[in-house]
Amino acid sequence: MSVVLPRRAMDEVSKSADPFAEILTRVGGLSGITIMYHMVLLASYVKPERTRGGVILIDQSREEDIFQGKTGMVLKLGREAFQDDLDTQFHGQKAELGEWVVFKLGDAWKIQIRDWPCLLVRDSAIKMKTDDPSIIF
Repeated sequence: MSVVLPRRAMDEVSKSADPFAEILTRVGGLSGITIMYHMVLLASYVKPERTRGGVILIDQSREEDIFQGKTGMVLKLGREAFQDDLDTQFHGQKAELGEWVVFKLGDAWKIQIRDWPCLLVRDSAIKMKTDDPSIIF
C-alpha cells in the first residue's frame, strides 16, 4: 500500500514557533469527526528538519517517524476515554488535548486526516506523557 507523505506540511510544522497550532491547521477542523468509546486521536510526531545542534536531517530519517514513531499529540478524545471500567483503572490520570503521549507502536492504527499523519490508540495503550517528544526513540 502506498502512502502519500506530507513533506510540505512536515517542513512547515518543523519551522513553526507553535507546532500544536500548525498541526491543527494541517489536520483541519475535527468537529465532523467523532472518536468512539475509549479511543484517542493523536497527531504523529515528526522530527524537525534541523536538530538542536543544527544538523539537517534527510527526509528519509524524518519520514521514518510516520511509520515507526511512538509519540503523538492528543487531538481528540472518545467520550469514554480515561474513564475507569471493569478492565482498566486510571486512578485519575489522563491525557489532555495538546499533550504529547507515548504508546507501543503495535497498539496504534495509522490514518491520515487531511494533510497530517495521525493515529488512533486505546486510552489504556498510552503509557506515558512527555513535555519533549524529541527525546523518545
